[in-house]
Amino acid sequence: MSPGNVEDIPATFSRIVSLNRYLSAAYPGIRLRWAQIYGARWAHLLGEVHELTAIPLRLQINQNYGLLIENPEILGQEDVDFITSVLKGEFGK
Repeated sequence: MSPGNVEDIPATFSRIVSLNRYLSAAYPGIRLRWAQIYGARWAHLLGEVHELTAIPLRLQINQNYGLLIENPEILGQEDVDFITSVLKGEFGK
């Protein structure tokens, strides 16, 4: 692995925590879970697991990280589009 591929895990986690706070304040009541992606498997990284029966909306940020919104019904499509653009802007690609 070349040095260019080494991820700064503490900085990435810090960005995720900041984004979680921002999105939670911007969309009161939103239930978020963050995941690290390993192929088809999305491993829980941050956030509370709420209703196990809920089918979350998965937003893949990049090859490594994703956001699951457990209650997407509280959002309009324009909100989802905005959240996606914020995530892509923060993480690139």
